[in-house]
Parts: sequence; C-alpha cells; structure tokens
Amino acid sequence: MNTKNVKQLRVALLDLIGLCNGASQLANLPIMRRAQLLLSDEPKHENTIALCMSTEHIERGTAENLEDSAVSGGAVWANEHGAFVFVPEPDEEDEHREPDLMAVFAYARKYGYEWVRFDSDGPKLDGLPVYEWA
Repeated sequence: MNTKNVKQLRVALLDLIGLCNGASQLANLPIMRRAQLLLSDEPKHENTIALCMSTEHIERGTAENLEDSAVSGGAVWANEHGAFVFVPEPDEEDEHREPDLMAVFAYARKYGYEWVRFDSDGPKLDGLPVYEWA
C-alpha cells in the first residue's frame, strides 16, 4: 500500500469514526476503538477486549466441557462463575464442534472480539439463543 492509499484510508476511517461518535453503540465496538487508537498519536500497546455474556448462551453440557480443546478449539480459563474462552479463527473442525458455541464465536468475530467471557451473571445478548439450565 502506497503513502497516498494510507492517507486516503486514514481520512476514510476518521470520517467513519466521526459518524459513529453520534451512535454510541457503534462507537464502542472494539474495532472502532482499535481504529481510534491506531489513528491517534498515543503510544501503541497490544490489548485484548473480551465480550461478556451470560453462560446461558451455551448449553450446560457445552459449558461443562469447555476445557476440552476438541469442544472449544482453543485456550480456556474456567472459574466458578463461568470461563474466558479464546475465539479461534474458523476452520474445518468447526463442523464437529458444538453449534451453540460456534454461534457465540461467530457473534464475537462479527464484532471484533478475540475472547468471550461467559459469566453466570453476565448479560443476555440479543441475536444469540438462550438455553435454560434447569
């Protein structure tokens, strides 16, 4: 990418950020925050943002087996209230994984998240199914 293209991209991103600042839901997306950071003169630090959601967005059986890499496809840190789960890139193994977890991963990727934090007290998000854990 040449210098002219980089400048045009910068202008386009600044315009997009300006448009989104009036819509707080869009302005707060991780990808928008990253764009703002990349375009700023502030020192650059690597950071990761986790999407927090209710554990009820996955079935109980899936939650109980998250630490099995065949189920989650990656890194997991479980605790008494839920788990932090790395959102892996899509691959051919996804068809063998739990559909409820794959729906969560697709949702997280759509909004630029690299981690999901399942929390028993976390919010229920629109656009994802909710499973009763009775």
